[in-house]
Amino acid sequence: MHVYPAPGRTVRDPVTGLELTSKGVTVAAGDPFWLRRLAVGDVIENASVAPAAADSFETAAPVSDVPAAAMAAANGGKKK
Repeated sequence: MHVYPAPGRTVRDPVTGLELTSKGVTVAAGDPFWLRRLAVGDVIENASVAPAAADSFETAAPVSDVPAAAMAAANGGKKK
C-alpha cells in the first residue's frame, strides 16, 4: 500500500527515521505501525487528498493550547 501524511500531520518512517514527504511511501499492507497510523488519521492512502509539497506553518496543528504553568499546576507542580 502507498501512504501519504495526512494534511497538517508530520509522520516519520519507523525504519529510516525520516519524515514522509508529500510523495508518500510504499509500505507492507499488513504492517502494524502503518495500520495504526491509518486508524488514527496520521496517514492516508488516497493521493488526491495528500498535502501539497510545501506545507505552510498555518496548516500545522498546535502543540498545546494549555500554558506550561497551567500544566505544571495540574500535575501537582511537577514538570513532565
